[in-house]
Amino acid sequence: MELKWNAVEKRVSAMIGQGRFLSEEDRAAMPQYEKHQLARNIHTFFENVPQEQPHPYPFGFDYWDAVKVIEPQLDDPACVEEIYQMMAPVWEATPQDDRMYKWRKTGFENLSAFRQGTFTLFAEHKEPAAPAMPPDKSL
Repeated sequence: MELKWNAVEKRVSAMIGQGRFLSEEDRAAMPQYEKHQLARNIHTFFENVPQEQPHPYPFGFDYWDAVKVIEPQLDDPACVEEIYQMMAPVWEATPQDDRMYKWRKTGFENLSAFRQGTFTLFAEHKEPAAPAMPPDKSL
């Protein structure tokens, strides 16, 4: 069977619109899949960053071992903020002609969106998370 790409695109778009493209199990796995991909982005961001600069994993770790260390940190907002603070000075110091610029841009933008609650790989719209309210000091 041979299909034209336009026909495939219309069919897949229709299935997505009707909520029939992914199973419930697939939908349930999406947040963890996104975290895994983000952990990979973060590791790539830190490639070629000197040892003296903080990393969210032990310096010299194998790629997949580092991803395994980064991924659970994404469940803790304090760790996410810590990783962001590690990334910010590296990103600010990366010139546009650096060979890592594109990868660092992707990693930094993705982590920034994750911090705001808007990161997605699946073109779904997410509203930014409300900022945490400071505790009421009058209590």
